[in-house]
Amino acid sequence: MADASEMHKILSFIRGHATAIWLIYWTVLAGLLHWPKLPRPPIQLSKEGWVAHFTTFSLLSALCLYARIAHSQLTRSFVIRWTLIFMAFGAVSETLQPLTNRHRDLRDFIANASGILAVMGYAYFRLAVRSGTELEPSAP
Repeated sequence: MADASEMHKILSFIRGHATAIWLIYWTVLAGLLHWPKLPRPPIQLSKEGWVAHFTTFSLLSALCLYARIAHSQLTRSFVIRWTLIFMAFGAVSETLQPLTNRHRDLRDFIANASGILAVMGYAYFRLAVRSGTELEPSAP
């Protein structure tokens, strides 16, 4: 088991390379989403693959947020901007999949979007609560 100083070194390395880790993950994800369909593994979390879609896009969003936090302050506009970018990425990825002998599926996009919105929505509302601002305009 790692002692506290070793764990601190590992976390420091991850924090220092958070952007690179996020970009590598995104590149690998983009490649896998467009790779010709591979045989299913013998153990599956869900028959349709929705858990995998939700998890991969949740992780993509979480790594993006962590990379931002590691290097500067996280803002609500950043969260909104990257939510839209990831949603567009998920939509384009699903749309282009038939070009690589895969199938386009709205349910996969919904799982992707759910993963993105779960992480980014949590971050957005956390930021709103911390800043003490209301999310809806007050009634006159």
